[in-house]
Amino acid sequence: MRFARLLGCRGRLVVVAMDHGGYAGPISGLTSIGGVLERILGEDFDAVILCPGAAVKYASLIGRFRKQLILRVDGARTALGRGVTKRISSVRDALRIGADAVIAMGYVGCEEERDSLSQLASIATECREWCVPLIAEMLPMEGGRICTDPDKIGLAARIGAEIGADLIKTYYTGSLNTFRRVVEGCFAPIIIAGGPKIESARSLLEMVKSAINAGAIGVAFGRNVWQYREPTKMIRAIARIVYEDADVEVALKELT
Repeated sequence: MRFARLLGCRGRLVVVAMDHGGYAGPISGLTSIGGVLERILGEDFDAVILCPGAAVKYASLIGRFRKQLILRVDGARTALGRGVTKRISSVRDALRIGADAVIAMGYVGCEEERDSLSQLASIATECREWCVPLIAEMLPMEGGRICTDPDKIGLAARIGAEIGADLIKTYYTGSLNTFRRVVEGCFAPIIIAGGPKIESARSLLEMVKSAINAGAIGVAFGRNVWQYREPTKMIRAIARIVYEDADVEVALKELT
């Protein structure tokens, strides 16, 4: 039921990720989470990702607009530190807060891979116990950096599904054909992450269109929404592609 509500009748998903403060603090565009939420919650999208503190603080606001809450249950790492994320919340606590789903990282290819994946498996087990959807943010690493090699993205996505995630969040591979192979090799549905801020709105929307055409069911974007000069317009443009399969040219008109 929770997973069905998350996807809604459209079977597609537009998520605004706002959990960056748990890692980077008050970064540009997200200094005031409340201000951003008040600005965007009236738009047509499905869910927000928040860390526990922000989720508690703004629960009533999110509920008023009937958006789904995806709670970040791992973190314990900042931009000043090193290493993989650790648990900061339980699935039971997520339910107390009122979350509809939880999200956690899965790092593949790094020295701490075993710790990261075993932690993700523990969260997956807990999610099954409480019937809460798990979104696994699966990232292959190489030399301490996120790797977008299609084969490694495909590996990471499949590992997340095998561990027990209901939905995979990962990076786009750069082309429709390579990302289609990622989708075909993963039996859990996939949404794409936005990653660093993309300066060209056209390039961003072309990425969304290509990912949807390749079989992704949606997006989870942060900086590329709330660091855009008019976040509400960017949400509308993305929604046109994800929900309506609109062409990029049509979506671009939402930005004018």
